[in-house]
Amino acid sequence: MKSAIRGSYQIISDYLRPRRRRRIRVVGPAPPGVRQVTGWIMRHPDRLSESEGRQLTEVLPRCPELAATHRLVRSFAEILSARTGQHLKDWVVSARAEELPGLHSFATGLEKDWTPSSKA
Repeated sequence: MKSAIRGSYQIISDYLRPRRRRRIRVVGPAPPGVRQVTGWIMRHPDRLSESEGRQLTEVLPRCPELAATHRLVRSFAEILSARTGQHLKDWVVSARAEELPGLHSFATGLEKDWTPSSKA
């Protein structure tokens, strides 16, 4: 039986050599999206799966603003669930101390809610 390929081993080897030397880039999993991380932060930690909790723990140290947001959201949730509204003003002060404009707006809204209106 005759081979359909003509040429020598050296020709094929020369052709394949540059292709063998290319490094194969291994792509890891995509980072979690904004909605995904927001969902993890907004849920009670007991309601996160083991995988979600691990991913949140891995992502928080990479972004100080995200870590601060997580801390403030958790402490606000604790104030609500423990019904310790006396700590709300301290929470607002803590929120304003961070560079988080969205939480600044939320804190302003809270302050407006507990400040008596002059129209009454």
